Amino acid sequence: MNKKVKLFEAFAGIGSQYRALNNISKKKHWDIEVVGMIEWFIPAISAYIEIHSDTNVNKYVNSNKREEIKNKLKNKNLSLDSKKPISISNKNKVIDQWFNYLAISMYKYNNTFDITQTSYLDIAKNIDIFTYSFPCQDLSNQGKQKGMNKNSGTRSGLLWEVERIITEMHINWKNNEKPKYLLLENVAEIGNKKNLPNLNKWINKLDDLGYESKIYYLNASDFGSSQNRKRAYGLSILKSWKKKVNFQFPDLENIHLKNKKAIKNIL
Repeated sequence: MNKKVKLFEAFAGIGSQYRALNNISKKKHWDIEVVGMIEWFIPAISAYIEIHSDTNVNKYVNSNKREEIKNKLKNKNLSLDSKKPISISNKNKVIDQWFNYLAISMYKYNNTFDITQTSYLDIAKNIDIFTYSFPCQDLSNQGKQKGMNKNSGTRSGLLWEVERIITEMHINWKNNEKPKYLLLENVAEIGNKKNLPNLNKWINKLDDLGYESKIYYLNASDFGSSQNRKRAYGLSILKSWKKKVNFQFPDLENIHLKNKKAIKNIL
């Protein structure tokens, strides 16, 4: 019998981490269940549903409640460019156009859409994996490098909304009700000279909230990909759970697989 693994994805995007977990689930004898997500970028939401779900909205939503659902969606911050919310004057039109995707994400995957409007009360207890791969635009060398300072108003600064939510859980929930593992993926520049103080501040905060963490800097080419793609991964584990299962952080940075996939084979 497969073990059920409960997943919550903040900054869910198209569900890449959900897909990755599904890719290894058969080998691990896991049954991955998404118990919640946060994503406001409508094109990403539509891709998430196309990749992971049946797109028949009537399977998840009573058609008689369409107007009720639309009214709920009107109270949510949604975006068509991932930068700013849709204007109130344009919201009805956008909701009508994308209704099926938005409704399925809200009712099947418990999408709360905007992390600034999300409370710990919107999130299920006893989650196994909580992912929070927050926006990289203000950290990347390709962007303006505005950073991720708290209260800066940058997209990368949304990391501190995760701090707020995890802190709420810490204050209001029993220790064994909190997520067991936290997983972060971002550009490697998160650990550069400019951003490292904030990264260390975050790791220290997680320690205060009961999590032990390790940051990995990995290149996709070392794991069988034909692409050089360096990324930072933050893995945190609830200390009480670590002790219970005798968890050891794996040595991932010394992995260098030689059997890379040729681009011609991928094409």
